[in-house]
Amino acid sequence: MRLVTRHRGLGNATAGERSYQGTLQTFDRGFMVQSDSRVTYVFYDNGRWERR
Repeated sequence: MRLVTRHRGLGNATAGERSYQGTLQTFDRGFMVQSDSRVTYVFYDNGRWERR
């Protein structure tokens, strides 16, 4: 699996890194990541992403 790095609008980190448990789900046109705090991020192959 390769991670897309076209998300230039994210900016700099606002906190230090930390480890966590999460879930990754791939689909036809991208993938989703759900964090341990139940926040889901969807990354599309066209470079778009959203938080759900």
